[in-house]
Amino acid sequence: MHRNRQYRRRVAVPAVQKNHQRGTAAERGYGSRWRTYSSRFLQENPFCIVCGAESKLTDHIIPVTQDDSDFAGADDELFFEPWNHQPLCCLHHRSKTDGHDKRLAGLRESLLRGLDSIEDESDRRNELIRRAMIWPKWYDLETGEMMALRLG
Repeated sequence: MHRNRQYRRRVAVPAVQKNHQRGTAAERGYGSRWRTYSSRFLQENPFCIVCGAESKLTDHIIPVTQDDSDFAGADDELFFEPWNHQPLCCLHHRSKTDGHDKRLAGLRESLLRGLDSIEDESDRRNELIRRAMIWPKWYDLETGEMMALRLG
């Protein structure tokens, strides 16, 4: 019992407060339009690009803006860009979100520089993943070919 009280005070309550500050999923842009889009994206891309397990989540490679600006959430220009999405299993989504999203948000402009010259959606996504340096290897969504991060 004592341990549960400590857990609630240190972990559970702050997590609830943090989620309350973030707003609901719908307030952050993840409403019915996103759910429909994501469902279709996962039907077309049923496997995690990292490990090949069943994909459960549509991830924004470059995190979308979640501040109070007029271009946050679903109004962010990258929110519905297919080349900014990758299908991930729960494990790799958590790994990417916890380990890379803050870094990637800070690098947004440099990651996007020159991408508009790449017309093919799959090539653009692969180049973005290379630049973001999230995964050392991943599967190309178009060909199923294993891609590798090239350093240097």
